[in-house]
Amino acid sequence: MTRPPILLVHGAWHGAWCWKPLQKSLSTLGVESSAIDLPGHGDRRRLSWLVRWQAYIEAVHAAVAACKVPPIVVGHSMGGGVVSGAAELAPEIFKALVYVAAFVPLDGESISDLAKTEPPARGLKPRLIRGEVYYEPDEAASLFFHDVNDAERWAALVQPQPIRPVRTAIHLTSERYGSVPRYYVACDRDRALSPAFQQRMISRTPMKQVFRMDSGHSPFLSDPDRLAAILAQIADAIESDTDQASMQRVPT
Repeated sequence: MTRPPILLVHGAWHGAWCWKPLQKSLSTLGVESSAIDLPGHGDRRRLSWLVRWQAYIEAVHAAVAACKVPPIVVGHSMGGGVVSGAAELAPEIFKALVYVAAFVPLDGESISDLAKTEPPARGLKPRLIRGEVYYEPDEAASLFFHDVNDAERWAALVQPQPIRPVRTAIHLTSERYGSVPRYYVACDRDRALSPAFQQRMISRTPMKQVFRMDSGHSPFLSDPDRLAAILAQIADAIESDTDQASMQRVPT
């Protein structure tokens, strides 16, 4: 049984750098993975006013299309909305979606719409002229990495988040996005997206399976081995289902 590869999509203020410990753990389990920087993030940093939501979902679509076989696509936090929008473009090239402490929008919602249902995060600072919001490193450490070793080092990598993309309504249909299997990994000690918020996301959208972690907002840093084991379990289940479906289609 060959596991499908995994594509990792970061959330707001982050970049592909956040997935490195998880990728090491996945490699140990024999699971192939890759991570991308969304436009305006990580090594693709640019003026925030130039960043658009459509560029986010097109970047994910391009990365998925470049895979030799349909991958499992993992979205963290804001990345949940991004992978949802990308799946709407071409659901046939997505094996499954996995949401890790993530936003799961309904049709017509934006990330900003959903974020307004949570209490305002302490320390969030706007730079309206630049079209972005940001956290000072100490606030980022407390919010995103409170249970992570060397939190200050990771917090120093956090970048401003462009405003325009998160205010854009996301278009989703049951025929396209809704045809892709979905899984959720909830983090029970999350300070950025409360456990209650995550449960609302789960309750509104059918999930094939829900996993829980005793973790803050960044389980890929605080407990990468456990998260890798969950993703490997999902990959095995999906491949087993695929193999069984293929056997049922073989003529007798």
